[in-house]
Amino acid sequence: MIRKILLALAVLLGLVILGVGGVVAYLQSDSDNLRNRLLGVVNEPLTVPVQATGLELDILGQFPDISLRLDDVFIEDPLRPGTGDTLLYFDEVYAQFGLFSVLRGETVLRRVTVSDGALNLRWEADGRTNFDILQEDSTESTSYIDLKGFALLNARIHLSGYGESPWEFPFVAERIKLTGVLDAEQFDAQATWELLIPRWNDQSVRIGGSTEFYQNSEVDQILVDNGHVTINDWELDLEGSIQQGMGQWMARAQDLDMRDVMALLPKALVPDPSTVVADGTLDLTVVASTTPAGSRIKAEGDWKRGSLNASKGWIVGEEVSAHVVFDNGPQARLESATLDISNFSFRSRNSTLSGSFRMDNLVHPRAQARLNIEGQENILDIMHWLEFPTWEGSRGSVQGRIGWKQTFPSLDALAAQGLWLGQWSGSLEVQKGHLVIQGVPQPTQLPSARLELRGQDLYIAEATVQTGSTQARLQGTVHNFLNDNLYHCQLRITGREWRMEDISDWEIWNGNFTGEPDDGEEFADTYDLELAVDRMRFGTFSATDVSGRFSGKGLHVESDNVFLRHSGGSLAGRVEWLPLPQDQTQLLLDGRIQKVDLKALMQSMDNFGQTQLTDKNLSGILDAQFR
Repeated sequence: MIRKILLALAVLLGLVILGVGGVVAYLQSDSDNLRNRLLGVVNEPLTVPVQATGLELDILGQFPDISLRLDDVFIEDPLRPGTGDTLLYFDEVYAQFGLFSVLRGETVLRRVTVSDGALNLRWEADGRTNFDILQEDSTESTSYIDLKGFALLNARIHLSGYGESPWEFPFVAERIKLTGVLDAEQFDAQATWELLIPRWNDQSVRIGGSTEFYQNSEVDQILVDNGHVTINDWELDLEGSIQQGMGQWMARAQDLDMRDVMALLPKALVPDPSTVVADGTLDLTVVASTTPAGSRIKAEGDWKRGSLNASKGWIVGEEVSAHVVFDNGPQARLESATLDISNFSFRSRNSTLSGSFRMDNLVHPRAQARLNIEGQENILDIMHWLEFPTWEGSRGSVQGRIGWKQTFPSLDALAAQGLWLGQWSGSLEVQKGHLVIQGVPQPTQLPSARLELRGQDLYIAEATVQTGSTQARLQGTVHNFLNDNLYHCQLRITGREWRMEDISDWEIWNGNFTGEPDDGEEFADTYDLELAVDRMRFGTFSATDVSGRFSGKGLHVESDNVFLRHSGGSLAGRVEWLPLPQDQTQLLLDGRIQKVDLKALMQSMDNFGQTQLTDKNLSGILDAQFR
């Protein structure tokens, strides 16, 4: 029994070998004609011919398929004929054809494998592409494509565009593979890919993934389902559809590491990764729409449980949360792109910060931001962020809302200039301020202040300033407070009772407010001040209803309408304080004394420091002109 079975198997195997051998012999005998037929299938759907230095028929290598191996395959750039520019070049291309279809007189391309080469895909400014090389299928031909698989191995791919904003993007396709049914009637395949971007922010990035494609005659679009994308160690779910040359894609991921996200941001947005160190997790959704004109990409994420260290400790944030959206816009260009960070909040030092940031047009950026500040004993936080190191020991609370907007010629200009010179808005309130300023001998009290930002000016809606027992109320505008021009102060300063000793001992004019080194330039700011004080004291001198309008530049100040009441009468006139060379000064007085009690005047002025004419031997009412 066993002998009969073995004999039958031997006969059957012999018949198979004879059959296969016969087929091989037949194909080998007609190999030249067959090579031409197979190469015709490769060239037939193309508008430009495939050039190859070697052409070899392999019958047994991929049996039962027949393989046509093409060496040094080259297709010239169809938009630049005669130049030798390359659309594609590969060392080897394998085209596999169905054996039995060949025996039936048909030539059906089943699989294609290309390896070790380069592919240059280009979009011209007029919308043409150099890879639109397929022509309509011939319905009368017995040669056609019925792909069951496609593989691209180790290919250097270079994408570029020459529209209003030229761009390029090189990467390496280490492996792209399609398997399944890939014909005109049905598309049901599994795709896998492994890509390498060798130079992305001074690092290499690997992008891998897999997905399923599905289409049949009843569905007018290709459906993409059960997809996965990996970017380095990330994994995102992928789904989408392709219809009439347009694609809709969606990728989702949960709990991505924010440090990895920051590392992958374009250098245009984060030129130096050390300037912004972020931690936490990001839930990300990416929606992409692809058309022949380009790809619109909208990435939307929620940053959770985050921390932030900006500019190496300038801002250190904890408990960070934010909603982040990047959209390259309907034109799919940097000019139409938007970066929108909304509903962000975090805790930094003694403050809680929240707000939003938006930037439109990443070529010539238009940026705007809103910031809410809350906190207790956080006035030093503000000085820290302003980079004013000379306020150590100060106390107080600051709360309010700030708005800012600015247009920049480039992203590099935004990075270099920062927030300075923008247009500002909003208001801040200061409570219980105790200011210790380097160079000022005694602290400055700021019981309350309400400040408004108007463009590049600071408007003091109301503020109370105190040194010693002297308290003043301020209202007015400091022009150019937020730019590099000289200040111009327009202020109204009022008070109930001032002691001039408090002001002279204060020496606020010697304060080092910013910590910047002395540039050697003289104080040259300008000012217009309106003063009104109920009572002013200086030693034994006392005056009431003191008022005047003072204007000046630097240390040169003058007033034409100084007025005060003293000793039952009044003094009015002109005052000028004039700095002279070699640290000398000159005081000019020109006015009128009316109805002043002479004895009281001499007493209040301590007899002007002399003993010949004193309050002991002078009395009466004085009316006089003085200069």
